[in-house]
Amino acid sequence: MEHQRSHHSQWTQESRSCTVRQLGKTADDREKYVSHQTHDRQYPERQSRFGQSATFHRPVPETDLFEVVFQTSNVLKAGTDGHFQLYLAQTDACGRICGQPLGPYPIKSEKEYLETGTVHRQAYQTGSFKHHHLLTGGADALIIKKSTVHWYEVISDGWKPQCISLHYKSNGITYDKHFYFPKSNDEGWLKEDGFYVIYANGKFKYFHGSAKSKVEEIVGI
Repeated sequence: MEHQRSHHSQWTQESRSCTVRQLGKTADDREKYVSHQTHDRQYPERQSRFGQSATFHRPVPETDLFEVVFQTSNVLKAGTDGHFQLYLAQTDACGRICGQPLGPYPIKSEKEYLETGTVHRQAYQTGSFKHHHLLTGGADALIIKKSTVHWYEVISDGWKPQCISLHYKSNGITYDKHFYFPKSNDEGWLKEDGFYVIYANGKFKYFHGSAKSKVEEIVGI
């Protein structure tokens, strides 16, 4: 009996020690993940048979980050070095942007990012919006603002995305949502400065004359 108690005590201590090491490793990995962005040219495109955008749910650990995957089209000169910002948004029954969009989140575009045919991921902190409905499947539109920071950007700042997808984990559930841009070579381009919207149903819209506007000015339009 004494031998069994000793063996059980030793096993419990080893189990706790193992758990502590695993937690420590998870924390380290998480810190490393926050500190840099990753690049992935092999991220698969997923599409719902019911439409252009779909939300999937599966059990996963919770995190204070959400991830956006940017897939650039293979169309000639679809890549860009331009300056872009992303907002998450919701629409009303008439398809107009409503409420307060979540953002802006800068989109990395220098060097190999957003080049023709590439895919890259970027992680963003949720901050005080950890349980925001736009992160937990409520976003049915993405707003992208294009602006010119340097004069030489106009040479190669047009961008044609193929798909932008959101990935977020909250309360043990992950939310994945995909926004697919028009496949036509002539549609789905972000060339002029201003605000663009890609809707969950695949509709793409540019707000003409919005180059100097604020995001609040396109709400309700």
